[in-house]
Amino acid sequence: MKIIIAAVISVALLIGAPVFLMEKQQAVFAISDYQSGYNHGCNDVNKPVSQRYINAIGKGESQHTAEFMNGYHQGFKACAGPDDQDTSDFPELNVGQHYGECEERSVGLTCDILNDTNRVK
Repeated sequence: MKIIIAAVISVALLIGAPVFLMEKQQAVFAISDYQSGYNHGCNDVNKPVSQRYINAIGKGESQHTAEFMNGYHQGFKACAGPDDQDTSDFPELNVGQHYGECEERSVGLTCDILNDTNRVK
């Protein structure tokens, strides 16, 4: 009888151990929307407008939670220099569009939006 109980306990532990470990592993790698936004904002600072995460098709402000966007703005601000501009309020691109030339104007940084057919290869 003791052998059967020990066997049942051993099997239960073997079945439960991978599930427990997977739950722990997922918890270690999960980050909040705020932290994800912060990381993207900080990473976007040194990229040209056309290569920024937040300016990619389907990645604009309307595609994210308020928590993500708060993190994005804080991350951008924390990592930016005095000349870097947060472009998360730029118009969102549609499929087949890209940002062209950008220039500083009295209203801030403005960039042309071009169709991919206009892109120089």
